[in-house]
Amino acid sequence: GYRYYRNYERHFRAGVERQLSAVTELKASELVHWRKERLGDGAVFFGNSNFADRVRRFLENPADSDAQARLRTWLGQVQVAYGYDRVFLLDAQGVERLSVPDTPEPLERHLAQDTVGVLRSGEVAFLDFHRDSPDRPVHLAVLVPILDESDANRPLGVLVLRIDPTTYLYPFIKHWPVPSETAETLLIRREGNEAVFLNELRFQTNTALNLRNSLENTNMPAVKAALGQKGIVEGADYRGVPVLAALRAVPDSPWSLVARMDTAEVYAPLREQLWLTVLLVGALLAGAGAGVGAIWRHQRARFYKERYKTAEALAASEARYRRLFEAARDGILILDAETGMVVDVNPFLIELLGYSHEQFLGKKVWELGFFKDIITNQANFTEFTELQQKEYIRYEDMPLETADGRQIAVEFVSNVYLVNHHKVIQCNIRDITARKRAEGARRENEERLR
Repeated sequence: GYRYYRNYERHFRAGVERQLSAVTELKASELVHWRKERLGDGAVFFGNSNFADRVRRFLENPADSDAQARLRTWLGQVQVAYGYDRVFLLDAQGVERLSVPDTPEPLERHLAQDTVGVLRSGEVAFLDFHRDSPDRPVHLAVLVPILDESDANRPLGVLVLRIDPTTYLYPFIKHWPVPSETAETLLIRREGNEAVFLNELRFQTNTALNLRNSLENTNMPAVKAALGQKGIVEGADYRGVPVLAALRAVPDSPWSLVARMDTAEVYAPLREQLWLTVLLVGALLAGAGAGVGAIWRHQRARFYKERYKTAEALAASEARYRRLFEAARDGILILDAETGMVVDVNPFLIELLGYSHEQFLGKKVWELGFFKDIITNQANFTEFTELQQKEYIRYEDMPLETADGRQIAVEFVSNVYLVNHHKVIQCNIRDITARKRAEGARRENEERLR
């Protein structure tokens, strides 16, 4: 699950990075094309002798209504067809002489200086984002020098094609190709030691040419772009929010593009995938655990069933042994092999010797009354030691004394075996008194007959 999630995270981030890079590539190429188109519009008038002749006629004779009407028609068609905010003509001194639309709008102060520079260079110029004062709107412009080719390229004036960025440029920059809650594109320009935001932003108003950041704030993607950095970067945007951004310079311009998205939005699908992975792995583990548990319960049930059967068999065996033990017509004495202490005695031996059950239990064999004449202590009981070594001893004729003082002869057989890993001695005692009497009588009879 961990390896799967990390692999998914790596591929997902790569996909987001490709999306951001594609946005910057698309918008940068479109901006380059848009700038070329605007300069191309200016090139229509630059070096155009017919247009220059009409400008010269109008500037030399402002009362020439025909020249003025022709100029106004031409400029009006350009203004409407190419979507310029305003098209106006300045003379060589930077004084406004004709405007379409004809509005009483004051001339921007810097245009007089720009006019002199353009006329001196003799080339079409692109005037970047600018405004006269904080309360004035932002504009761009194409400045076209008008030269009189019939008089050694004498400067006649400058044609100004003014652009309102809110009609196309800002909406184009702001547009994001797929739905997103935080993604946006920023257009940046470096001015001295500052990165200047050129467009209006998604989460802040009135930012164009007003929002600036010091180039020392190198954690901001906009600053990194102004410093010339390219590619995918991470940092904090103008809101201080962590973002993932793609940086790219716009060729043939002082602009840089920043396509950025909040990391929270970037990783939101990853969090969903993480929870799905956790749930899947959890379900697999739960299923595996349930399977193991079922197997364990089955094995445990079988184990206890077998134990129950074994216990039943053992109980039946013990019952059979107990019946044999209690019904046997021989005396049976069970001893602890290590201590010689009596563990059990059957009823036949109790009846044979005349001692109670309690008089047997808890006593060592050499402490029993019927053995006192034969065994005085454990040291004298050499048979006990020999029995432990040989695990079997047989006495065909051993005298015992009963509780009432009678002497009886017994056949005494002892053997050792294990019970629950513990050695016990079983002594089988058979009364042979009657048989010995019969044998004695038989021998006496044989003697008499002999």
